[in-house]
Amino acid sequence: MMTGDIELGHRQCPSTAPEPPGYPRWASWIASDPDNEPFLFRKFDELGALNLLYLQSDMIHLEAQLKELALEEVRQPDIDSIDAARQWEALLNLCAPSMITGNSNSANVESKASVRAKKKMELILQLRAKMKEYHEALLLQSKVAQLQSPSGRVLRAVKQMFSQDGYTVLDGRAKDYLDADDLVALKSPAIDHLSNYLRKAMATKSNTGQADTCKTVDRESDASKSKGSHNGLASSPSSWQ
Repeated sequence: MMTGDIELGHRQCPSTAPEPPGYPRWASWIASDPDNEPFLFRKFDELGALNLLYLQSDMIHLEAQLKELALEEVRQPDIDSIDAARQWEALLNLCAPSMITGNSNSANVESKASVRAKKKMELILQLRAKMKEYHEALLLQSKVAQLQSPSGRVLRAVKQMFSQDGYTVLDGRAKDYLDADDLVALKSPAIDHLSNYLRKAMATKSNTGQADTCKTVDRESDASKSKGSHNGLASSPSSWQ
């Protein structure tokens, strides 16, 4: 089984059991790195957006149904529906099977109110489930969007292990997944404070050196101009400003 640090490549540990090819082998190598750096996967930005759009449209449709039902209750008011709009217990009572029984005209009124109440309850239950699914998808997508891209060093090392001698560990459409633009590293790249400090120090030193050079050039230019004026040479108009 391939184990060891990602930088060590084909480091082998003694094993007498044959290593299974394909997905098991690649998963084994990814998991063997002690720093978990090879955990690189696609986040599927386009599919994530598509999923959210479909979920959002489903919510929009449900919202329209609830609004239409509320308008229907306003256009065709009855005592039971009014009570159900104000009391949860009244809505539950209208949804009970006994509300469709009765006699003469009162039965018809109760039946209409009951049908409307059951439709509302069905939409309410759909709302609970779909709202939960939609909000969970939003939160998950928000977290996924914060995942960082892998560093060039890690990506090069993983690609080197994935493709060797003209063959890739995985085949089919999955063989190109490391070339995708939406790869993320499940482990955030470590911040190298020493390297950052050295880069800033070098940049500061470089800027200081350039400033000293500019000051030297300016002094030499001023001396040249002063010498020219003593020799009776007129300075250019630009130097007057």
